[in-house]
Amino acid sequence: MINVKNSSLDNSVNGVLSKNTSLGRDGHVRQVTLDRQQATVQVKNSFRIGTWNVRTMFQKGKLENVKKEMKRLQLNVLGLSEVRWTGAASFATGDYTLVYSGGDQHERGVGMLLDEQTSKSIKGYWAVSDRVLLMKLYGKPFNISIIQAYAPTANYDDDSITDFYEDLDKAYKQCKSNDIVYVMGDFNAKVGNERVGNTVGPFGLGAKNERGDNLIAWCQSHNLVITNTWFKNHPRRLWTWKSPGDRTRNQIDYIMVCHRFRNSVISSKAFPGADCGSDHVPVISEIRVKLKRLKQPKQIPKLQVHLLKNNNDLKKQFCIKVQNRFETLNELTEIETF
Repeated sequence: MINVKNSSLDNSVNGVLSKNTSLGRDGHVRQVTLDRQQATVQVKNSFRIGTWNVRTMFQKGKLENVKKEMKRLQLNVLGLSEVRWTGAASFATGDYTLVYSGGDQHERGVGMLLDEQTSKSIKGYWAVSDRVLLMKLYGKPFNISIIQAYAPTANYDDDSITDFYEDLDKAYKQCKSNDIVYVMGDFNAKVGNERVGNTVGPFGLGAKNERGDNLIAWCQSHNLVITNTWFKNHPRRLWTWKSPGDRTRNQIDYIMVCHRFRNSVISSKAFPGADCGSDHVPVISEIRVKLKRLKQPKQIPKLQVHLLKNNNDLKKQFCIKVQNRFETLNELTEIETF
């Protein structure tokens, strides 16, 4: 379990938790300041994050199905691709909190499902587009930033790929240099089974393709490690997608972490036993971090003075209450001076 500490909730546009969340960068960027402090993460507590292309959440019973699988897999955070909900919002669902970012149509869409404990550590989120979502969590000694992504499929042109990576860049720029940053999702790219510097490990699956080159180049530019290519696992723990009829299996879903915190990852692999009616399986990383819990500030009710101007009955009631209070004070004064 995660040890938590109290903090205060940032519920401004800088990290909105609201059903009226706006898409775009300008509001959130004010929260971010340049920070070049170098440090090493202190690994203490086990924390499980995953990513899963669920194909759609716009289906009766699908959310409950995914929540049951998340509980069975003992996940703290589950990133979702192809949510296919419109708009952007967050809401509580049982013991979980779901944050999602979609477009105008029931297409694409990304989201994150957080368990009850992790939800208490939310610092804020930013719905970048219907393909990219950024979540920030309070951590100790470092905050955690998680980016969930859903890349265009092979049917889309190169311009769509360019737009996607531009959205990723926008999200990544909002992460401070001493944040523990995780980037995960369905990237529709094959990075192969050959080591590429400190980015791709020797335990990937299959041969690299052009979209894989794009992903590797982006990871290298941000000094990210593709975690599920660095652990030697059984082949069935490598593939993340299967074609109709199970004729082909590929590894196209990944979890990346910034190189400096790569040692915080204990394991990273696919879980083919999970089922929600999707042709993808979740990729899960076990990491060692400590989160801080938010402390809800006490709300002091504000006097609505403007109501007294136009409501004579309310004004009269208010005057009577004030008069009664002063009469009580006068009586107490008379008793004390007797």
